[in-house]
Amino acid sequence: MAEEERASGKWTLKKFLWFAILGTLIVIFGLYLLYPESTIKKIKIPGLIEAELERKLAPEENIQSIPKAELAKRQEELKRELSQTETRMETAVPPAQPNYELSNISGIWQAAGGISYTIQQSGNMIALQEMNVVYGVTAVGQGSLSGQSVNVAYNTIVGTTGRLILEISKDGRQLTGSYSDAVTGISGPVTLYR
Repeated sequence: MAEEERASGKWTLKKFLWFAILGTLIVIFGLYLLYPESTIKKIKIPGLIEAELERKLAPEENIQSIPKAELAKRQEELKRELSQTETRMETAVPPAQPNYELSNISGIWQAAGGISYTIQQSGNMIALQEMNVVYGVTAVGQGSLSGQSVNVAYNTIVGTTGRLILEISKDGRQLTGSYSDAVTGISGPVTLYR
């Protein structure tokens, strides 16, 4: 009888621990859902769960905290990525000629805040480089041109990725649209001029 009670007590303790761990994980997941701009940095179980959330900052906020050596390293990686995109564009078999004339958007485009974009175009393929007056190369992307629409997937120096969707003006001197960062969830309007 005493052995049965002890076995029953062990089973109750095991149940309690599993429910405590499951409950803690549900709370952590709930916090993650409430604060989607955060990432779970650490989960520790020894003292029965310890979680640490890390807030993801917008690129404008945390680019300033990147040490110069790390910034230079990341810029070289972005430049290498752009170079690979350019090589793919040069060696790609051009698609069949569309029924319409493709706009030529190659060149340097200006945006607010001293940011410029260099766009290279080969047929309907696009390579893009974002330059910040203070920090240098801050993003690169690749995409395509379809009619008057430009669609570019990009990577930033702060490790985020996203999409840039633009429309070419009738005179070809303005690109307007929006960007959407897949990591931070931030999106907004974009206007480029040349």
